[in-house]
Parts: sequence; C-alpha cells; structure tokens
Amino acid sequence: MDREQALKLSCPLGGGVGRMREVCGAVSGMSMIAGLVCGNTDPDNQEAKTRNYEIVRQMAEKFKERHQTIICRELLGIQEAEASAAPEARTESYYASRPCARMVETAAQIVEETFPELFAD
Repeated sequence: MDREQALKLSCPLGGGVGRMREVCGAVSGMSMIAGLVCGNTDPDNQEAKTRNYEIVRQMAEKFKERHQTIICRELLGIQEAEASAAPEARTESYYASRPCARMVETAAQIVEETFPELFAD
C-alpha cells in the first residue's frame, strides 16, 4: 500500500470515525492493523476470528489503561456528537487544543508492543 492509499483508507477514521465522535480513529486504526497482521478471511474459521477479536480487545484495553476510554468525545471532553460532518479549520490553536497526536502515539506504541515482528530488522 502506498502513502496515498493509506491516507485515503484512514481518512474516514478522523473525528471518532466521520466526526461522529465515537471510537477514536487511532483505536480504529490499531484494529485495522490487527486485521492486516492476523485477520481472518474464512467466515467458517471461528477460531481465527475469535483470536483476532481477542487481540483487538487487548489492544483497546491497553489504550483504555492509558487514557480511560476509547471514545473520541470522551477523550476530547465533548458531551455529544458533532452536529456537522464538516471538520474544523486546522490551525495552530486547533492542534494545541486536541490530544489526537498523543492518541496516535499511544496507538502506535501499542501496535509495536503487540506486533514486534513488524518492526524487527
């Protein structure tokens, strides 16, 4: 997958998926990586699907241990979902008020801890 494909694939994860402020996009991204590493392609292989789900749950739990939740609006201190799908302007003050870079950093650390083989030389 090239950079442009990766950006397109991950674009809808922003704002807690489509700016609905639900599951944090970084957590969703971790799940997608788990699917790429150990996902199941056989709908009859319940054991493989269960194993993948267990890994995703373990990753989400590690994220919760560090941030108390995987829900975007809770991470942002927002009470309700956004009314509009339109993203806010990306300004210096916008980025200063958002913990998103930290959430992505946490997710990346969890991916590295969970799948060290991806980072071996």
